[in-house]
Amino acid sequence: MLRQRQFKPAQYRTLEIAQPGYGGLNIQDLEYDLNINQSPKMLNMMLKNGAFGKRYGQTLVHQFTEDVLAVGKYKGSLYVHAGTTLIKYEPESDTETVIYSDNDKLVNKGIFFNFNKMLYYLNGSIFLEYDGTTASAVEPYCPDLCINRKPDGSYADIIDDYNRLGAGFKNTFNGDGDSVDYYLTDQNLDEREVIAEVDGITLVEDTDFSVDRVNGIVTFNDPPANIQNNVVITAYKTEQEYIDSVMNNKYWAAYGGTNNSRLFLAGNGHSIYYFSDVFDASYFPESNYATVGNGEDDITGFGAQYNVLVVFKPTEMYAISYQLVQNEDGDMEAQFFSAQINVEMGCDMPDTIHYVDNRLTWGSTEWGICTLCSTVIEDERNVRVISRNINGGKRMPGLLDEPNLEKAIAVNFEGKYILTINGKAFAWDYTVSPYPASDRVSSDNAARQLAWFYWENIHLDTYMQLDRKLYYSNGNKLCVLDYVLSDFDEEIPSYYQTPMLDFGAFEYLKTISKVFFQVRGDTPAKINITYITDEDPNGEEDPEPIQIPVRLWEGFSWAGFAWSFIAYAQTFSRKCSIKKVTLFGIYFENNELNKDMSLSGVRCDYIYVKEVK
Repeated sequence: MLRQRQFKPAQYRTLEIAQPGYGGLNIQDLEYDLNINQSPKMLNMMLKNGAFGKRYGQTLVHQFTEDVLAVGKYKGSLYVHAGTTLIKYEPESDTETVIYSDNDKLVNKGIFFNFNKMLYYLNGSIFLEYDGTTASAVEPYCPDLCINRKPDGSYADIIDDYNRLGAGFKNTFNGDGDSVDYYLTDQNLDEREVIAEVDGITLVEDTDFSVDRVNGIVTFNDPPANIQNNVVITAYKTEQEYIDSVMNNKYWAAYGGTNNSRLFLAGNGHSIYYFSDVFDASYFPESNYATVGNGEDDITGFGAQYNVLVVFKPTEMYAISYQLVQNEDGDMEAQFFSAQINVEMGCDMPDTIHYVDNRLTWGSTEWGICTLCSTVIEDERNVRVISRNINGGKRMPGLLDEPNLEKAIAVNFEGKYILTINGKAFAWDYTVSPYPASDRVSSDNAARQLAWFYWENIHLDTYMQLDRKLYYSNGNKLCVLDYVLSDFDEEIPSYYQTPMLDFGAFEYLKTISKVFFQVRGDTPAKINITYITDEDPNGEEDPEPIQIPVRLWEGFSWAGFAWSFIAYAQTFSRKCSIKKVTLFGIYFENNELNKDMSLSGVRCDYIYVKEVK
């Protein structure tokens, strides 16, 4: 008697994506070779309020009369360079107050910076300081170059350096009771009036003394008395090249070793940085400068890490350290020394440098986004590329394919490093995916774990954070990133696709019978669903979208009234009946105004059918 073979009923298995989207976008690896919470296609999504959903919305705050060139902050207020005017802007009251205007010198874009309790603005044509009440041009410090100088100039004790920023200088002489001619340290003086003090009394040029500006000689009508340092002469000689070396810089940092006592400037077209005297932005001593690296490449920015100041160049990096060194006279004086950090990898995207998650992070048009793991050159892995997931390549364009990438601007905001270029943004959420601290993880594997998100319609010219809000300009508009579900009252198109799933058995055909979706319930949502397979890459759309209505008035009663509403997540199930496929993915899309697309979990019920033949 022939016995019939017995088969057990097929048992459905479960595959769960517990945190969909948390791994971010990955266009480097193949769609079926991603981490399960990564995505091969994602637009305008992020992690916010503990859930995966649409990115920040955008709101118009204010429109200025002219385009915004730069934004800064000082004592809780925003300061804006718009057109040819510096404006104090108060977001809460939406009020403008003009603090300075100049139709000739405030034409070019400059930099705001805070130093020694003051707000400064430098743009190559003017150097302004603001104390909260008055804005005025910085008055350069007038250095006392020497004391104990003999009238004939044959001896003097050097005290100060010349000031690069200004034309003024002082010579202090010992009167001898006989000489009327006093020889200055400089010749070819400016026509500006020379000031002379003798025995504490200010004398008048052409009345009490005369000046030979070509030869630098001051001749008194009466010889000053024989008293030490009783003759102080202030004269002026403009060295425009020196002034420009300070005025034309584009990058700044405050650094003094263990404090922020000196103002560092760079970016005037040379490989030179300049630094001020201690807590004095009006005095840049002539000798306070240094050249770093290849002289053909300019410095592109600064960044502090540990106890050093990192100097960036397009293809190399240096670390400046502070030391107290004994000089020839036995006195201790501050000196800054530089050492090379990396000989190949630098920064040619100046506006992308930030201190992120305890490391300096910046952009390179050759490498992508980089982070500094060590300031020791002997450590061959001191610079790591962290943007491999979104750099792009021949298979799919990405960050490195963007034109004019050197003009990108990066923002460090709410645990996200956001790089903007050409109306697009690439955001790394380092709160959920910090770069590993261990050197045991390969650089590629470490970068693969980072959550990057891709956004569109982000047009950012300049920005500033204030009161936990990110303000930014686009033309003459001042805007803010906000927790709204619209861009200036227009919809935010968004989509997210799961990886192509093989359910742990690429050699088997699978049937997917049912899928479950967990969606947050405290925001209105509408999610259209499309099922994608290896046999149907264009997908099959589910006829029933997921919808979460606005629930403010549901179950309303005055006894329990509140302005906020908190709901638990809701679960939706859909029968999809996808049969005999090798790979399966789900595409979610939302193009609705004021509707979110928030997913907390995805689960698929499936069975193995048979081996692929």
